Amino acid sequence: MRKVRASTTDIKRPRRKFRQARGDARRKLLLETALILVRQRYIDDITYQDIAREADMPLASCYHFFPGKMELFAELIDYAGPWHKFVTVTALTKPAETWPEVYEHLSEALISAYEADLAFLQLFSTWKIPGNVYAGREPGILEAAERIRQAVDRQFIRPRFKDEVGVFAYATRISDAIWRSSLSETGHVSDFARREAQRAATSYLFNYVPPILERRENPIEMPALALPTAMPEIVAGLIADPQGASRRKTRLRVE
Repeated sequence: MRKVRASTTDIKRPRRKFRQARGDARRKLLLETALILVRQRYIDDITYQDIAREADMPLASCYHFFPGKMELFAELIDYAGPWHKFVTVTALTKPAETWPEVYEHLSEALISAYEADLAFLQLFSTWKIPGNVYAGREPGILEAAERIRQAVDRQFIRPRFKDEVGVFAYATRISDAIWRSSLSETGHVSDFARREAQRAATSYLFNYVPPILERRENPIEMPALALPTAMPEIVAGLIADPQGASRRKTRLRVE
């Protein structure tokens, strides 16, 4: 009987898959450990060594996945992104009597989330993680602008104009600049900053959108306003139970 030998490639393939799976698990461990820590402390007060220690991982191994803590936190923005989308979509789909009220619902929801959770504040405002670290900042602004545009169109009939997403993106930047100034000065978005941001953004948009729009009898479906479904378990836990176990100092492990 002829003997069949396994090729070197056949032997190495399962090992490669195992190493890949273990690497993915360790990357996830670092992200979720960082998420737990950033709910308790400011990013400025968290070192890469702190994250490595809490993850029970050698610091040298951490550098294999992220060159530094800020790069880790930048990726965490995307990892926890469904949390932000859930908050914004829930706010933007609330019934509104006027279209500026849609914008007001969004502002109130974001500021409430900033005040309720230190991680949400630090990850999803531009206060602690600058755009030169997080490459997704500008695409995120454009995505938020499209979401706001569709939220207005969902409930109101408005005239069209050139570069609509760009215009709504500038309104978003106006609010963000005022909020960031307040955060830098006081550590939170003050009532005054909230009002001024709302006033400045809507005043800018009044150049393109009339203050009074016809309200639709029934809201229409908009693709950008679908709630997120696929997300990491720890993020789903934050949405379902914001005060739950992920706030506690839970030590995660890779099997």
